[in-house]
Amino acid sequence: MARWQRIGLGVRLAYDPRRPELVRLWIGIGMKLADDGGAHELVVLQRLLALLMQVALDEALPWYWRNVCLELSARPQARLVWLLKRHDPLQAEAMAAVVDLARARLDDVPAAARGALAGLP
Repeated sequence: MARWQRIGLGVRLAYDPRRPELVRLWIGIGMKLADDGGAHELVVLQRLLALLMQVALDEALPWYWRNVCLELSARPQARLVWLLKRHDPLQAEAMAAVVDLARARLDDVPAAARGALAGLP
């Protein structure tokens, strides 16, 4: 659990935005925690999606990193929607609205500015 939280902090702060595999690693560790019973699946998925959305909506971070987090949120989002539809449909709708907002904000960035915002040469 501590390793997952530590990597999550690195993801949130974009410590190394040139390594999107860290986001995949963090998601994988979270899913393994849930599968192994180290944490409740609903809690893990909510944390995964909340952090990924925080990163995607944080305009201070590189555009590339924000976009990677948004794109990789699809799997946790799909699983969470499936779980929430059975227990709390209103929360599932609210979560989908946040994801839609993040997608709209990232799409609003002009193509010419994306390279500069990505922080890549």
